[in-house]
Order: sequence, then structure tokens, then C-alpha cells
Amino acid sequence: MIQYKLAILRYPEKFNIVSSSDLNLTLRQGLLPENVSGLSSLERLDLRSNELEVIESVNLTELDLSMKNLSGSIPEEFSKLKNLELLNLFLNHLTGEMSLAELGLHSKLEAFEVSRNQFTGNLQENLCSGKCLTGVVAFLNNLTGEIPKSLGDCASVQLYGNKFTGEVPLGLWTCMNMKNLMLSDNLFYGHLPSKLSWNLSWLEISNNNFLGQIPVGVSSWVNLVVFKASNNLFLGYLTVELTSLLQLTTLNLDGNLLYSELPVEVA
Repeated sequence: MIQYKLAILRYPEKFNIVSSSDLNLTLRQGLLPENVSGLSSLERLDLRSNELEVIESVNLTELDLSMKNLSGSIPEEFSKLKNLELLNLFLNHLTGEMSLAELGLHSKLEAFEVSRNQFTGNLQENLCSGKCLTGVVAFLNNLTGEIPKSLGDCASVQLYGNKFTGEVPLGLWTCMNMKNLMLSDNLFYGHLPSKLSWNLSWLEISNNNFLGQIPVGVSSWVNLVVFKASNNLFLGYLTVELTSLLQLTTLNLDGNLLYSELPVEVA
């Protein structure tokens, strides 16, 4: 399989319009224009599975480079795409830090998908500056540091399989929009809050360093369907209130120091 390198192709400084055929050739060679933010005729760029689809309109709002077998680092020009709503780099071989410090400041980003790469460093704090971000999917990388507090406005945060540390910001637990919170296989620590988002249905925090007791207030987690928290430092008794979670179908708490008060048919 040929691996393409994500790189910069230099065009004249005032280059604004590009034909579909020229752009097709450029991108199939793994190159992107240096002033990609200046491609004013381009609205959507989709390269999934090595196929190019270009819809020419006003400004680039969707940039999909998923499953493109790309290597290298992300061009900083991506962060200056003022109308970008979706960035998808899923399943490539991209490395280095995500030099996108200005991305959330310049655009109303709604979806951010960079999973299954080898990115390092932190997630930038400004990702949700536009208050439009609904999902951050960055699992299976080598990302470090703490989770930006701004992600508390998202509906889905999938960061499992990284090296994040610190306590999870309270806003991620309690945000009314949050439905899926997947943080397994990191280095998080701290206690679980008594109250979670009313809409939270999927919670995965296995293989971290969370500690303390499972909160008595667990009965308020009424919409929880999946709760996986194995291999942490939880201790004490499992509260019988877990049996009041009528939507719960998957409960995994092994690898902790917990004692069961649950009925035998549940435990």
C-alpha cells in the first residue's frame, strides 16, 4: 500500500481559485496548497477512501481526509479556515502536535475527528470557542495533558487510548448536552460526581486512576445504558441503587476494591 505524505504545495500568494482537475492531482499526490484557507471557491473537500469529491461554492466548510494513508503533520493553515465546520483526519499516520491553536477562534467548528493517528501534545483550549462543537473524537493517539474545559459543551467526547492526565473537568460530567463520554485507557484520576448529565447514556472510564466510592447519587443517572469503570481504584460497597437504573444494560466494575450489596441475580 502506498503511503502519502501530507505536505505543503506552494502557490502564488494571491492564489484564490483552483480547478477541480488541478486540485485532484495535487491531493492525490498527498499535497495540500499552502494557502488552503484562500481557496475561496471551495466549500467541501472529501477524500474518504482515496476518492475526491469537490463541491465548488463559497468557502471550505468540510475537510475530510479520512482513511487517506497520509503521514506527516497537520499544516498550520488548517487553523485559519474561517468557515470550517468539520475536520476529519480519521485513520491515517499523522504525527506531531496538532498545530491548530487558532482553529476554534476562526471557525464555528462542529465536528472534530482525528482518531487513529499518532498525534502528540495537548488538545487546544480553543476548540470550542465558537460554542458549536458537538463532538470531539480523538481516540487511539498519544495525546497528553488535561482535557480543555471548553469540551463541556459537547454531546460526545471520545478520548480513550491516549495519555491524558489530571481530573476530568466538572462540566464534562454535568453538561446537559453530553451523551457519550469515553475516557478509558488514560491516566485520569479523581472522584466520580454524584450527579451526571441527564442525557448521558454511555460512560466508559476503565483503566484509569479514579478512586473513592461509587456515589450514592448514582440513582439519578437514569438514562445510563453503558457504564464501564473496570481497573480503577474504586473501593467500598456497591450501592444497591444501581438496580434502579432501568436503562442500564452493561455494567463492568471488575478490577476495583468493591464489595457487593447487590442482589445475587444482579451481581
